[in-house]
Amino acid sequence: MKALVVYESMFGNTEAVARALAEGLGESLDVIVADVQDRPAVGDADVLVAGAPTHAFSLSRPSTRADAAGKGELAAAETFAVGGVTGPLTDGEITRARRWGAELAAIARERQHVG
Repeated sequence: MKALVVYESMFGNTEAVARALAEGLGESLDVIVADVQDRPAVGDADVLVAGAPTHAFSLSRPSTRADAAGKGELAAAETFAVGGVTGPLTDGEITRARRWGAELAAIARERQHVG
């Protein structure tokens, strides 16, 4: 199975979470990590994870989150804490992102075997 992790990062914190999450996914899936500015093609990815900053700059609206929820998501969105506007990430968040990536990979593999 293949996974694509796409991120947008202003201060490097979201990129750090994306890379940690990719490490977790990479324990059992082939993973590509890409900055959204590179406009990566989803291609034949079985799992797509998107990450972006969500404070005052905003990101999504309730209507777009509801729309995404109906499109076969593996798990609910996850948030990761950053100290201040520019960071750094709060202690333990990189480890938590890596663990979440591994959990997403397990869910994806399970669904592949069931479906």
